[in-house]
Amino acid sequence: MKKDIVWLDYARCLGIFLVIFGHTLQRFSVMEENGLLKMIWDYIYLFHMPLFFVISGYLFKKNAVNIANIKLGGGKLLRNIVVPYLLYQLIYFPFELFHLHGFTDISIWRKMLCGIIMGDGYESPYSMPVCLPCWFIVSIIQLRIIFLFIPITKTISVLLSIVSLAFLILSKRSGLDLYFCIDSTIMSIPYFLVGYFIGKRQDIIKSYGKLAIIGVVSALIVYLILIYNGAAQMNGPSFGKNIILNYLAGLSGTVFVFVLSMILANMFKSKIYVRTISRNTLFIIFSHWVLLAPCSIIIKNVLAKVSDNSFYILVVSIIVSTTVLQLSKVMIEYGLRGFPVLFGKYKYLDKIKI
Repeated sequence: MKKDIVWLDYARCLGIFLVIFGHTLQRFSVMEENGLLKMIWDYIYLFHMPLFFVISGYLFKKNAVNIANIKLGGGKLLRNIVVPYLLYQLIYFPFELFHLHGFTDISIWRKMLCGIIMGDGYESPYSMPVCLPCWFIVSIIQLRIIFLFIPITKTISVLLSIVSLAFLILSKRSGLDLYFCIDSTIMSIPYFLVGYFIGKRQDIIKSYGKLAIIGVVSALIVYLILIYNGAAQMNGPSFGKNIILNYLAGLSGTVFVFVLSMILANMFKSKIYVRTISRNTLFIIFSHWVLLAPCSIIIKNVLAKVSDNSFYILVVSIIVSTTVLQLSKVMIEYGLRGFPVLFGKYKYLDKIKI
């Protein structure tokens, strides 16, 4: 794994904040009826998960495909990602049961256990999601498994991307719905591969003028595609009218976040707070969902009743999201010392005073 890439730490922090912010905004029922709020939510969803798949590819260290490396990579995958994923789901299991009033309903138990195995971030005839955002972790697991066995070359990457796009188009036309997050993983393959090849370059733009121009253009491209191509997201997934435009939006949004991250890295350099958040984003995928459960009650019964003004809801959502992120950081600090297995870290030796 590439370490001490300061701008990448900022990118992961910004990305996980957008995830929390999007889920917080959803808690306001008026969002669906409010044109501005819905547009902001749709805008974020065009690129916030593609961003993480690009980053995952960027950080992916590809070894030669052989038995020894498959065993080594499989063992690391099991310890570092699969075990934490199962723990997140099992920890959240009783909370979701309580929410659904399903402690005595065997059918709910069965569908939720299937939901842990299948990992889908939506309800199906066979399953119910437990910790819903963990679908992303399932897709990361599947990507890692795929590239344990498949070498990454430019030719193979182009072929895989073409096959992925063709499959998604055909599945949409035929109404095919794949389970086990397979369709989301297929959609993520081109993003992952783009990130992998970007990771082979160490170029960084330091000119604020160039960064500003690239950032503004990238953000504008996302907006124009949203207006023309429509909303889309990776949990499902959906890609609007045109799949190529959807990928362009995902990559443009990623460039926008990367540019903003490079500006922040140039201005503030490395920060321990940022590093703590960025190196534990998989845990925050879980922790923010836990923390948003009580927040949802407060939002529904108190905050949402104060006003339905767009500016008010945006400000409150930012405050709640920032609070959830800060509480997640506290959970990380204590968790790494007492329960490192939750983070896929079995020997926590870093003694960081934050």
